[in-house]
This record gives sequence, C-alpha cells and structure tokens, in this order.
Amino acid sequence: MIYHQCAGCELEWFHQKLEQKQQEIERLEQERDKLIEGLRWYADEENQKLDESTRHWENVYSPYEMDGGQRARDILKEIGVTDV
Repeated sequence: MIYHQCAGCELEWFHQKLEQKQQEIERLEQERDKLIEGLRWYADEENQKLDESTRHWENVYSPYEMDGGQRARDILKEIGVTDV
C-alpha cells in the first residue's frame, strides 16, 4: 500500500512539472512571436521608404530612421532581455 502512495506522489510531482514546462513553453512562444514581429517590421521595405509626413526642414525620414531602434529596445525590454 505504501508503494502505491509513493507512486501516486511521484505521479503528482511529474504532473506539476509538466504543467510548469507547458507554461514555460507558452511564455517562450510568446517571446518568439514578439521577436519575429520586430524583425518583420525592420525587414519590411515599406519602413525603409521616405515618408513626407516626417519632413523636418529639408530632410525627409523613413519610419525606420524615425524609430531609431526604439521598437527593438521595447521588445527586448518586454521579454526581459534588457532594461535599455
């Protein structure tokens, strides 16, 4: 009878560990999706084109130039990689 109780405890322990790992996988998938979103924004050629709405005197800037890497810093901060 004691053997069955220990096996039951071990099974419960494995079940808890499985739940923890599933939560960690979900968190990592969300982080991956955020990183992909940021990379896609920087890779989008539309964000490299000059935008007249950003005209400052004689200079016209692209969304990429206006961003100055802020999008990347925000994503890294959001996923806990850096506090920049």
